[in-house]
Amino acid sequence: MRRTKLEAEQTRRQILDAAEECFRENGIMRTTLQVIAEKAGCTRGAIYWHFTEKHDLLREVIERTPFVFFSEAEAVSRSTKPFSSLRHCMLRGLKEVQKNRHLRNAIELAVFGSECPRKLLGENSADKLLSLIHIAVLRGKACGEVKSDTEAETLTPLIFYVFIGALRTGTLMPGNSLRFRKGMDALNLVFDMVLEKSEMSNES
Repeated sequence: MRRTKLEAEQTRRQILDAAEECFRENGIMRTTLQVIAEKAGCTRGAIYWHFTEKHDLLREVIERTPFVFFSEAEAVSRSTKPFSSLRHCMLRGLKEVQKNRHLRNAIELAVFGSECPRKLLGENSADKLLSLIHIAVLRGKACGEVKSDTEAETLTPLIFYVFIGALRTGTLMPGNSLRFRKGMDALNLVFDMVLEKSEMSNES
């Protein structure tokens, strides 16, 4: 009896869920299709029906829950207040990671994991994020929103490292709500320092 489309989709979802857990728990290299099949309660043949090979399955695990932060960050530069928009974008992204288990797992594998092949990541995510932050800071200065004397080349890595620290906490320690809040507070503090300095410049 042929499987229905609904049954096939359910099996595919079970395989993805099982693969996600196996990649996280065992590592990518130590995870075999047989291990995934046992976890999913299906045969290796069922996996090959939906996926061509292990890296194809890994790619699907990473891409099935997109991190919309990057697409939102790309739109920041078009805002009338790009620096403040970057702040709200980063905070929204962190909250999204905290509440979405599949997204956390995908980011752990693709960003903080050491075994994920570079070809699966596409453009280097760190370089892309640094570029987006730098553009937002420069355009914030150009439009008069950011009046701080601190150079964009200094502000960019400062914001980057605080954000990555908070992202790492939210991804790897989602149950530690206190540490996650401290990471959010630290990111807010960086933005507040720049904006408050801007206000002080206006008063002088």
